[in-house]
Amino acid sequence: MDRWTAYLGATHEDHHDLGGCLAALRGGAGYVGMIGARSRAPQRIAALQATGASAEELTRLQLSPGIPGLGKSPWEVATGIVAEIMQALNPDRERA
Repeated sequence: MDRWTAYLGATHEDHHDLGGCLAALRGGAGYVGMIGARSRAPQRIAALQATGASAEELTRLQLSPGIPGLGKSPWEVATGIVAEIMQALNPDRERA
């Protein structure tokens, strides 16, 4: 993993997504997120802290991924997430 790696837990099942999320955070992935209800965010953070995630690692975690205001249909959510990942992987807005 490196700064060009993006991890998105998308199963909506924490027992599947949390391990991958922690590995991505610790591995230096440029983007780490998990799809799911905002109401579950505190439980997810607590679970990651219980497995040893640091405060610094958790600041990089996106628990409500995507660009706000694009809509709620699956294609709109996916478009917002891809846009957010692209922004995260190119923080200096480098151009080819």
